[in-house]
Amino acid sequence: RRRLHRSSADAITLIELVRNMGEDGCTPGSHIIPAAPEILLSLGAFGGGMRCPIDNYGYDRLTDNDTYIVYPPVPGGGDVWVEATYSAEPARIVGIDDEVSLSESYKQAIQHHMLYEILSGYGDQASVTRALHHKQEFLNELDMKQKVDMTWPRSASSVRGEG
Repeated sequence: RRRLHRSSADAITLIELVRNMGEDGCTPGSHIIPAAPEILLSLGAFGGGMRCPIDNYGYDRLTDNDTYIVYPPVPGGGDVWVEATYSAEPARIVGIDDEVSLSESYKQAIQHHMLYEILSGYGDQASVTRALHHKQEFLNELDMKQKVDMTWPRSASSVRGEG
């Protein structure tokens, strides 16, 4: 059975469920293992009992990234606390003195993108050439960040060796 639960107000897309966080939402518990949504749906058909903590989660990012499935199912009306990683909408910048609320690791990429946007508005060839250079640097920075993120431990607990 698919059901949406409350999440952080700024959440856009689920990246992963990391671990259970106890009845108080503050006590680290067992890790949650990803699984194919089809498998979890078939397990639910056999009745797996409604209990906590959550053992597995799954969702299809390409088909429906707003719906995810957990196993065993969460009791109706019950709250379950989990540590989750998700993408969030950054605060909108409306003034020149507003601060960017993104990680410092994106600083260079943001600067290149801003320069690209500014320079691409001019019609002369020199500005267009410089704009394209900054666009390429922006894309290079994002690719570098993605490569670093792929090799970095997925959660703080994996760095400390906690379970």
